[in-house]
Amino acid sequence: MSMLMTARGRGANTGFSLAEVTLALGIASVALLSVVGLLSLAMDTSEEAGEDTALAAMTGMVVGDLHVVPFDALGRSKPWSAMAEAAAPGPMEDSVYYFTQEGVPLSGTLAATDPKAHFECVVEKSEDEGFRRIAGSVSNLVEVKLHFTWPVSANADPNLRPGESIFHASIARY
Repeated sequence: MSMLMTARGRGANTGFSLAEVTLALGIASVALLSVVGLLSLAMDTSEEAGEDTALAAMTGMVVGDLHVVPFDALGRSKPWSAMAEAAAPGPMEDSVYYFTQEGVPLSGTLAATDPKAHFECVVEKSEDEGFRRIAGSVSNLVEVKLHFTWPVSANADPNLRPGESIFHASIARY
């Protein structure tokens, strides 16, 4: 019987002291706080990845849209062959596209004021003068600059919006 009491006596005294429990809780809380701190970084990275994916899709849509336009009609009211004969051809007209946060295009004249508008894409088109010198008087290459800014609702002035991405493309006649 004394052996049984000795075993119980030892069992009653085993366990963690208050200092050990406090130390373990301190280590666990430091680990938990660092994981919570990484969570905000992961969310920011996820949001940026979503924007990059949407930008890639929107760029594909805009460039695809430009590819179906007859080459002579890209940004000009007159065909380029007639413009080449003009003494001082005017600049090409810019196009503006609006998209939702998911990258869905918005159409219509009120797209800029649509509350769903998140991205604005200004498409600047210009003739490649170097290519014109090689090809002759008619330009066969258009340089396209896609200037995305977001969020549209943040500021009416695109220069003051926090998000910006610029893509370049070339569209050839043939």
